[in-house]
Amino acid sequence: MPRQPHFAPRARRIIQLFMPGGPSHVDTFDYKPDIAKFAGQRPKEVDFKSLRNTKGGLLKSPFGFKQYGQSGKWVSDLFPHVGECVDDICFVHSMFTDIPEHASGIMMMNVGHLQPVRPSMGSWLVYGLGTENQNLPGFVSMCPRAEPRGGIANWGNSSFPASMAAAM
Repeated sequence: MPRQPHFAPRARRIIQLFMPGGPSHVDTFDYKPDIAKFAGQRPKEVDFKSLRNTKGGLLKSPFGFKQYGQSGKWVSDLFPHVGECVDDICFVHSMFTDIPEHASGIMMMNVGHLQPVRPSMGSWLVYGLGTENQNLPGFVSMCPRAEPRGGIANWGNSSFPASMAAAM
């Protein structure tokens, strides 16, 4: 059975929308004006070798951005209604990887490593926050398409107790 958390958590619930194959971060909530400035070019700072053709240069977002809320968060014109409640949303922009392709990036996001031998982020959240109901799973994963690289390890519990695994 899940135990009580080690410390009283400040968060009560977390909803993570992880949408591989969804819209690009630079088209949604990650305003980067220098991309427009260097559109069509390949500045040295971004001239990484990758598995894809990089000769076309940078592509600027076709969408405009505006600042919203007290935080002044930049939000794409795609989401004007999200902009109205932007101060109630947590945006994490500090994560990065030098892995230039989606499949490995999915593992890095969910497990924090390229090898599927670590507890997933959901398992860590159940470990840290506990659960409100012993009869329901602490977190749920919905994956409508074929499983990504790493399969269930993206939502698995690895060395944590089975009570910290995802319900799928």
